[in-house]
Amino acid sequence: MSRFKILSLVTVLALTVAGCSEGEDVDVATYQLQYSELAKGEAAVSGIVVNGNALFDVVIPEMTTIDGVICKVTAIADSAFKDCAAIKSLVIPNSVTQLKPFAVSLCSNLVELHVGSGITKLGEYALSYNDKLETITFASPLESIGTRAMSGCGSLRSFPFEEGLVKIGEKAFYGNKNLRLVELPSTVTQIEEEAFAFCTNLLKISLNENLKQVDPSAFSYNSNLKEIKCLMTEPFEITQESFYRNDTTAELHVRAASKEAYEKAPFWKNFTIIADL
Repeated sequence: MSRFKILSLVTVLALTVAGCSEGEDVDVATYQLQYSELAKGEAAVSGIVVNGNALFDVVIPEMTTIDGVICKVTAIADSAFKDCAAIKSLVIPNSVTQLKPFAVSLCSNLVELHVGSGITKLGEYALSYNDKLETITFASPLESIGTRAMSGCGSLRSFPFEEGLVKIGEKAFYGNKNLRLVELPSTVTQIEEEAFAFCTNLLKISLNENLKQVDPSAFSYNSNLKEIKCLMTEPFEITQESFYRNDTTAELHVRAASKEAYEKAPFWKNFTIIADL
């Protein structure tokens, strides 16, 4: 059976926002991180308790103590910070290697998020529906971004797509209405269904030379899309829905030597303007 430990981390002057799990009414607000024991010597952040009303800059420590045993913090549990309105910024340490579903989701006042080097894969729903999130950094490049991992982050204007990223999952950035630019590194080979659908202010997409698969509706309903830069030498197979509702509004820019192939390829040829890079 898991054992639990509550660790008080910070005290701040009271402001105006209630926490996700309320404690006592106090004049000076505090938050406490909750932990559950995993394997021997390891622990997961399992929740947060807020006393009073405040917005907090939360820093998760790399180590904690449970029943006198020093444990390394290696995970953020399923729904640990879900629906927490009291977090303004969050720092995840290098020791954390797992973000469970909804680990940091629906945090209505989260603006800034810094993720340590232990995270190389974003699992499903891990950082979803943080509508005020503006800044996110990763200490190590991601290898994959899972289903809806970043969806519903409506204030996010950019995302650090870095070399090493291979796969972008289904609806990974679905509905991120303020995302402006998607510039994929050379390592990406697969973009799944609706990964960037309904990003209504997306202006420019750059598709890398090693991309092999763009699933149906991957870039659909992006009503302000102006330009797609395509670095692939040969057009691979796509469906009519891959760029649905964008092929008449966005310009497709390809290598000069590849232009004729794109003009003849099924569905690629539907773009009204196909121009040289």
